[in-house]
Amino acid sequence: MSGEVQQYSAISIPNRSDHLWRYTSWQSVHPTGDLLEVPIIPVAEIRLLNLDGTLPPSEVTFRPALPQDLEDLSSNALSTSEISSVFLREVAAGRAHLLDIPSGWVGSQALMIEINALEGASIQHLLINVGKEAQFELTTAIRGKADWFGLLREISVGKGAVFRDLIYNRLSSTSTFVRNEGVDVSRDACFNGATLSLGGNRLKTDLRHELLGSGAELSLHVGVHGNEQRQDDHHFVINHPVGQNQSKLVMHSACDGRSKNVGTGRLVIAEGAQRCDAGQVFKNLLLSDKAEADSIPELEVFADDVSAAHGAASAPLDPEQVFYLESRGLGPQMAKDLLTEGFLMDAFTGFKSESLVNYLRTRLLVHLDCDLIE
Repeated sequence: MSGEVQQYSAISIPNRSDHLWRYTSWQSVHPTGDLLEVPIIPVAEIRLLNLDGTLPPSEVTFRPALPQDLEDLSSNALSTSEISSVFLREVAAGRAHLLDIPSGWVGSQALMIEINALEGASIQHLLINVGKEAQFELTTAIRGKADWFGLLREISVGKGAVFRDLIYNRLSSTSTFVRNEGVDVSRDACFNGATLSLGGNRLKTDLRHELLGSGAELSLHVGVHGNEQRQDDHHFVINHPVGQNQSKLVMHSACDGRSKNVGTGRLVIAEGAQRCDAGQVFKNLLLSDKAEADSIPELEVFADDVSAAHGAASAPLDPEQVFYLESRGLGPQMAKDLLTEGFLMDAFTGFKSESLVNYLRTRLLVHLDCDLIE
């Protein structure tokens, strides 16, 4: 990790002028409301399986992390002074888990980490170390009735490795969820990340990525469904400190009821980081006239031989599409669900894992209670 980690007690409480906390205050997602407190919080239940429910291969290591693991595998991308990541680290108090993928290992099927967020408050700190030239897929399914759940992940993708990663959030509709993540992508490595965010009531997500070598590839695909009074705030930082690499961010949010979804993206291409190809696109589908969506892509480009693009758009359901489906026998709710499913799944078009895309499509259809699951 670059820089020394500050202590929570030494960090000032951010206000709404802070870019990260513009739409969601730290006060609103702190587990106790006493902002001076770092409470004692139990670790959430966790286990590793294959996606089909069988035991994982013996080549893969999954165990409690040692102090040396925490030192060696701390992410360069993760902020050492941001209040939420420092807070999560102190609450976890060294009780992390390590998933270690050996160099050269190629997974025959996707792995699955199941997290059960305990009632009350719970936390999980995950270290994921992907060895050189390894290739594997992972889904992390988060469930539970926690009032508050914190997830801190630090990921290192070794040289030439390919890691496809899915986070599926199906927490209780009353949960507060704070997620921080740092991803370091080495030379010629590929990180293909996806998030399907369906659970929780108030969510604050801060995802930071560092492309550390030429030939590195990063693609992020995010689908968010908001209903009732759900508030989901995603913040992304993608840093290109060197040239000749590429990144892509696609986020689709469908907002129903009185929900509010926020997506902010900060793309930084450093001076001298020539021949980078980067872009980010935010799209919002407004399913209710009382729903809100804010998308703020930001580019900081200090090199001149690059391709950098961004875009954001919001629109209601197309009444002609709804009419078309209803004219073929679908009820109003089913037509709405089908269009929502198609819109959200479109965010995962570039996510190159058939098994994980099928997994998340099934979960989304169940969530929407759509007859198409059959």
